[in-house]
This record gives sequence, structure tokens and C-alpha cells, in this order.
Amino acid sequence: MADALIGRMVRVAAGNVHVREDGPVSGRPVVLVHGMLGSIHWYDAVAAALSDTFRVVRLDLLGHGRSDRARRVDGRAQARMLVALLEALDLEDAVVVGHSFGNDATVGAAALSPRVTAVVIVGQGPDHSEVKMPPVTLVLRTPVLGALAHRLTPAWVQRLVLRPMFAPTYRPTSEFMAQAFRDHKAMAAAGHRAVIVDRTRQLGERPLDAQLRERPLPTLAVLGRHDCFYNADNARRRYEAAGARVVVLEDSGHNVNVEKPLELAALIREFAAQPE
Repeated sequence: MADALIGRMVRVAAGNVHVREDGPVSGRPVVLVHGMLGSIHWYDAVAAALSDTFRVVRLDLLGHGRSDRARRVDGRAQARMLVALLEALDLEDAVVVGHSFGNDATVGAAALSPRVTAVVIVGQGPDHSEVKMPPVTLVLRTPVLGALAHRLTPAWVQRLVLRPMFAPTYRPTSEFMAQAFRDHKAMAAAGHRAVIVDRTRQLGERPLDAQLRERPLPTLAVLGRHDCFYNADNARRRYEAAGARVVVLEDSGHNVNVEKPLELAALIREFAAQPE
């Protein structure tokens, strides 16, 4: 149930990646990377708000949206794909913006490529040490049962799962929920295990704040006070200790890029315009 192509396919070693570019080619590149079960569309409003000045690049992660269902779709594989994409598009001085699982790709790419010169972390704690996974993940982490559950999940169940990921006062539009369901069906079932199992282990070995210390770059972290996965104050302390600037949006949940796109775009604009 993938959407129509809204950009173009770019071939890298891991497979074909669906990429959408907006804004002036001469602008500083701002690369927007969605999270698990997402797609390019989770940044529609953010991209529209930034494309007057910046070269805004959005992509579907491997195993998501219109991109290929590669053999590996864990965070480290996504980071290598992102590095290859930066090279294929010849992007320099890039600001990489990751939401949730997308931060594994962006922070990982920053460690691997000098083409990345600034990082924006959205809706993500440094690791999974505080995360309590919902009971459904016990099924989703199992290859056979997980694939079956992924394929058979109806829209109303997905709405129940997504609801806690937003702030209590936020009501997602019916258009967004329909898009989220299409994105759910388009994602390769292997993506569940990549996040629930592989990601927990990989972030335990190298948390995001530790990775930021390894290659210090200008970093902005934008967190939601009502994030259902991460404690904003604890994440703030750890990111600040790693040298990042941290902003906590008091009326946002986990999906800051959907709930507060204009506020997020304004923060990215201010951050990307600052001299290094």
C-alpha cells in the first residue's frame, strides 16, 4: 500500500531510495529523516516551511514508503544508506534532522561522513534505558507472528497504538491518520524487529549522546514534554552534557514534526542559520 512517487528514486548500494527535494539547489541542505512506520509525508509541513531558503531533502528509509525493502533495515544500515545518499546527491555542509528511529540514521551518518556538519534530534532519548515497550511488541519482535500481525493490523488498531504518541490535547487529522495507515502497510515487517530488538541493543552499546561526544558537532535536540517513550528532563540533561542545545516543547508529544511542524521548522531555521 505504498503512496504514489512524489520525488525520484536514487540508487545506492543498499537499494533504491525514494527522495524528494524542495527549495533552491544553492541553499544549505537540510535532510529530513522520518521514524519507524513513517515516510516522507511526516515532514510535509516542515518541508514547506523551510523550502523558501534551504535545499530540503526528504527520504523514505529502507523498508519504508517507496524505498526498497533491503536485506538489513536496522539503524546502522540506515546510517550507511544515508551516507551513500549524501554522496549520490553531492550534498555538503548538511544539517541532518531525525525523528525517533530516524536519529539512528542521522547521528550514525554524522559519525561516518564529513558531509554532515550539524545534527537535529527530534522526539528521541539517548537510548532505550527508560522505554517501556507496549505489550504488542512481544508479538512484533517474532519474525513469523510479527509479519502476520503487521499484515493483518486494521486501521482502528493502529489508531489506538498511535494515540498515546501525541500530546493529550492534540488531535491528528483524518488525512494524517489515513497517511499513517498507508505508511504502516508500506513498511517491511522486518522494521519492527529492527527497532524493538536490534535498536535496543545498538543504542545500549552506543547511546546517541555518546555518539555526539565522539564527533562533536553543533547539535539541537527538540523534545516533547508529553513524549510517551522518553522523559524529557532526563533526555535534556544527557544531551546538554554532550554539548547539545535542547528545547522542550511543553505541549507536544513524541511526534513533534507532526504536532508542531511550524515551531520545529522555526527552530531548525534559526539553528541552521547560525555560524559554526
